[in-house]
Amino acid sequence: MDSKSPREGHYLDILGTYDPKSGNIVNLNIEGINEWIRKGAQLSDRVKAILKQANQVKANANS
Repeated sequence: MDSKSPREGHYLDILGTYDPKSGNIVNLNIEGINEWIRKGAQLSDRVKAILKQANQVKANANS
């Protein structure tokens, strides 16, 4: 999400869905996530935890 957009504003890309109430990862676009990381995107702590839960952590994922 663009940091300049409102919370429910325009999305740059949708990379997956997550249900925080149940803690279930519904789907992840790992290729898309890795592409954004290569472009310099920084992962929030919550996103890092979700990727770790999905066993999809990459060494260059701003750990």
